[in-house]
Amino acid sequence: MSEEKDRTVRIAASAAGLGVAADVLLRGAGGGVNVGLWGASFVATLLVLARREEVELPAGAAGLLGLAVGFLSLWAWRASPVLRLLDLIAASSLVALASWRSARRRRAGRALDYAERGVVAGLNAWIGPLVLAAAHISRPRERGAWGFALLRVSFGLGLALVLLVVFVPLLSSADLVFSKGVDDLLQRLLDLDLVAHAAFVGVFAWLAAGLLRDALLPQPAGFLDWKRPERFGLGLVEVGIPLGALSAVFLTFLVVQVRYLFGGAALVRVRPGLTYADYARRGFFELVAVAALVVPLLLLADWVLLRNRPRDAWAFRALGGGLVAMLLVMLLSAAERMRLYVEAYGWTELRFYTSAAMVWLAVTVASLVPTVLAGRRDRFPFVSFVSALALVAALHAVNPDARIVTANARLAASGRPFDAAYASRLGTDAVPAWVEALPRLPRGVREDARALILDRERSRKKGGWRGWSWSGSAASRAVESLPP
Repeated sequence: MSEEKDRTVRIAASAAGLGVAADVLLRGAGGGVNVGLWGASFVATLLVLARREEVELPAGAAGLLGLAVGFLSLWAWRASPVLRLLDLIAASSLVALASWRSARRRRAGRALDYAERGVVAGLNAWIGPLVLAAAHISRPRERGAWGFALLRVSFGLGLALVLLVVFVPLLSSADLVFSKGVDDLLQRLLDLDLVAHAAFVGVFAWLAAGLLRDALLPQPAGFLDWKRPERFGLGLVEVGIPLGALSAVFLTFLVVQVRYLFGGAALVRVRPGLTYADYARRGFFELVAVAALVVPLLLLADWVLLRNRPRDAWAFRALGGGLVAMLLVMLLSAAERMRLYVEAYGWTELRFYTSAAMVWLAVTVASLVPTVLAGRRDRFPFVSFVSALALVAALHAVNPDARIVTANARLAASGRPFDAAYASRLGTDAVPAWVEALPRLPRGVREDARALILDRERSRKKGGWRGWSWSGSAASRAVESLPP
């Protein structure tokens, strides 16, 4: 058996073991401490395989993998579906970066480099096992070898599964009868315990095999790793005119709209027909969109600018700095609009996480100054990525669901309506805040909220030690403290 084939077999066997571990830890248990444990088992398997195969991981890869396990372990802290989705995105991104062959590019890579790493890691996760098997099927083998025959059958089944995943949903959406037949067939298959176990093991083993291949086997050279051609570029005049025009438009907007931007409650009172909802919605998303569009615009301008003279760089920094300053003022106005909207109507998940995203966008815009405008554009993606991870971690400490319930209950105590049905859908993290806020709610709302709390706690999935989470434990203690 060749060395390359040995490595492939070990990766496949390790992936199968991770699939079994996922079935034991995750299936039917909900989310909790088990997610972090599976993440730790994946990282441990990767490190052991790397040492066994004498594959030198990039510098800092172990730290990034440990941080990925940390984000997955946050499932044992918070139960918010949004936070848990952000944890998965953060952990996946860290695993992809850990496989980046050049640690220097990871710290100082272009935005396109980060995009490439995400695309390659995603492709490896989903089609990597097929590539892994195809590399050996394409080589001649001894006829009649049962192992080779099994490999060919598995490869064919994998291809068939990929095609079915693509085409069956399309056909199901085209015909209701066909869709119902597919749903009935899947339900009957999943009702068979053996099939359900096999499906769970297969999915996680497949993903694990792709990610292990991405980390351990050599990858092709970056297809986005290219520089601006020497003859292609624009001078200060060509770049400065559009940036100057945009700066003039921004400045005019701020001067003309200064009262509207920061008018607040006084403006809403004096303008007939203008409601808080109109005031916030009419400007919030538009101003955030403007800021989000200017960031890639400045990156493109810095990339294409020919710095033939020292003053070209200084002129670009002046124009870019002015744009950044005006963008931050616009984002401050958007934050003020959202504050007024929340004071009038309370928090929702959409409003809370949109506001959090705006904080990250403000940090990203401000980071243009010490990176792009200072001549270090290659540092900008790393700073933006790290700030996004920091925001996700900070949101766990803030506990958005509890904040939403507490703030809305405070409004209800002052006579504003309280949507108990919406609050009941927020998640387990909100239950202690519910219990604490009950005495401040109006009597009718209080009884409805109490009934929803008890009903939610009864219906909450119990996964034993695998599904344990701090938020679930805190919710149980809070409900037990309710008076009869």
